[in-house]
Amino acid sequence: MYNIMNTIHNDESLILISIAVFEKSIKVLLLLFKVFSIFIVFHRNYLQYPDFFSSEDSVVAKSSLALVSYYFLRFFLVKNTQFQNDLYFIF
Repeated sequence: MYNIMNTIHNDESLILISIAVFEKSIKVLLLLFKVFSIFIVFHRNYLQYPDFFSSEDSVVAKSSLALVSYYFLRFFLVKNTQFQNDLYFIF
């Protein structure tokens, strides 16, 4: 009886772990889609208006690069919780 209950518990744990891994993979895919779409929009606008983006006063170019670097820092480089809280406070 104990062996059957232990097997059921292990199966439930595996199901919960697989659901959590699936949710994380969906979140990572959505993040990659967001970052990729930002790059596509930025590149397409750069091809249409190269003079506008080549000027140093271009607000759109600087804000797009800041947004991409924010997502990069937020999701890929942040390991320390205190550093993560500081980043959330800054942004």
